[in-house]
Amino acid sequence: MPESLSKLERTAAELTQIRGPRHPETLLSRAQLASARRQAGDLEASLSDYEELLPDLLRALGRERPGTLDVGTTRPIEVESGDTRAAIVEYEKRVRPLLDRLRATYSRLI
Repeated sequence: MPESLSKLERTAAELTQIRGPRHPETLLSRAQLASARRQAGDLEASLSDYEELLPDLLRALGRERPGTLDVGTTRPIEVESGDTRAAIVEYEKRVRPLLDRLRATYSRLI
C-alpha cells in the first residue's frame, strides 16, 4: 500500500474517533480516501467508501436543507455487472456538491 494511502486511512480513522463520523473534516477526509483508493486502482474499496460516505453526508447536511437532495442521493446507484468505475464516477458527482456545502458552512482545519 502506498504511504500516502495509508496516511489517508490513518487520518480518516483518527478524525472519526476524535471528531465523529459526521464532522465536516472527517467527511472530507473520507472522501479524499475514497478518491485516493480509486486513483490507486482499488475500485471495490473506493466504491464501498463512497457508499458509506453518502448517507453520512446526508445526515450531516440534513434532508430538510434546500438542495440537499438535488444531487440524487436518495436513489441507489446501479452497478451493472462489473461496471464499478461508472458507479464510482456517479458517487463522486454526488459527493462533491455535498462536501462543497459543508465547507461553506464550516471552517476547514486540516
